[in-house]
Amino acid sequence: MTDEPEPPTATRMLILTGISLILIIVGLTLLMSRVTVPGWVLLGAGFVALAAAFVVRPTR
Repeated sequence: MTDEPEPPTATRMLILTGISLILIIVGLTLLMSRVTVPGWVLLGAGFVALAAAFVVRPTR
């Protein structure tokens, strides 16, 4: 139980949004090159990360 400072909510939101956009772009690229299953998985993960970016709340 250390007292490390938590990153601000805006920073977490930016990080998660960036990660989700990368996953969505890579997923779409794989789908366009007919690699379907990993493409759908990455696309879904990207949208889940994007949804998580807007649900992030401070823990305390």
